[in-house]
Amino acid sequence: MALTVMNCCKSDSEVQMLVFIYICATFYIGQLNTFKTLLLKTVDPYADVAEADVIAAEPESIRKWREEYAKRIEEKDESARTEQQEWKDKAKEEVEEWYSRQNDQNDKIKKSNREAEEAFVNERDSIVPGHEWEKVANLCDFTSKSYKCTKDTSRMRSIILQLKQSPLKRESKALCASAE
Repeated sequence: MALTVMNCCKSDSEVQMLVFIYICATFYIGQLNTFKTLLLKTVDPYADVAEADVIAAEPESIRKWREEYAKRIEEKDESARTEQQEWKDKAKEEVEEWYSRQNDQNDKIKKSNREAEEAFVNERDSIVPGHEWEKVANLCDFTSKSYKCTKDTSRMRSIILQLKQSPLKRESKALCASAE
């Protein structure tokens, strides 16, 4: 039969295609026989003997191909497992690195917040005579945001800014007492 196939084919690719079809057909027949033995195992106690006959009847090239295929599949599975483990290790390292960066960033933010709070408290608690309106002006928001649901505070803003620029002059108590 092989000689007949070789004579009718004109190129190597046609021969390779026919060999591939032959291998697939014999493999398919082997699979059908294996399926039959699985069905017969429930009924036939001698199914193992029939399976051995199927394996013995299988051509050497097919058996060799199956062994090589199983070996290649096992190698690919092993490489996939190692690659998956490498990915897991890399992901674990990246997560740890992210947490360390996050903790460093949080520490910096906490430090700057503490410094800002300390500066605010020092400025708030410092008592400098004549600068009271300047403190009040620093605490007020002077951006002109006009919302429909709020009261107009432009007059209050203008008074506070005016007092900040030219604070009220305090006269001594002696002058107040002599005026009376």
